[in-house]
Amino acid sequence: MTIEQLKQFCSTDKTRPGLNAPFSQGEWTLATNARVAVRVPRLPDVSENKEAPDVLKLFSECNFDDPGRVWVDPPEPVFTVTQCVWCDGKKYLDEKEAPRDPSDKGAQPCDGCDGKGENRSGHVDITGPLGTTTLASIYIELIRTLPNCKIGLFGDESTKDKKKGKSSHLLAVCLRFNGGDGLLMPMRIFNND
Repeated sequence: MTIEQLKQFCSTDKTRPGLNAPFSQGEWTLATNARVAVRVPRLPDVSENKEAPDVLKLFSECNFDDPGRVWVDPPEPVFTVTQCVWCDGKKYLDEKEAPRDPSDKGAQPCDGCDGKGENRSGHVDITGPLGTTTLASIYIELIRTLPNCKIGLFGDESTKDKKKGKSSHLLAVCLRFNGGDGLLMPMRIFNND
């Protein structure tokens, strides 16, 4: 995997400079947007980043070889498309974040929709041996770009029992792909029982 391929997994949030580019930790090169993290064997041209979080700690907490984990192909993402509420579908905002036409002086692409005028949202449920895990469609679409990607889950990753405070497993879903592995945070579904 190349640096360019890893960049699609980096955050575009300017307030998270430690996540805006691939970085190396130990024997690995990583990229994360705080929802999806991928790692590959260390690339020589990617340096350490002191502003990056300790992503390897998350990987160390995930037992990729647990026999209870089921490995499946990423499902087809399902989306609902709505007009952007920030720019009212105009794709541009002014410095006060009011919707603007692109020809207006000072108009900047809307951060809320990346200048597209619309937002896509949706999720897909995947059933594992312990129940159902809910994954956001935008991240399913992203991990489907990984070569021969498989999702490893138990099925209770989305459950957060209010009495116990968490599921019985690490809340991240494991990923394997040709050349590396990764983690995907599921959507949390609260159990009121």
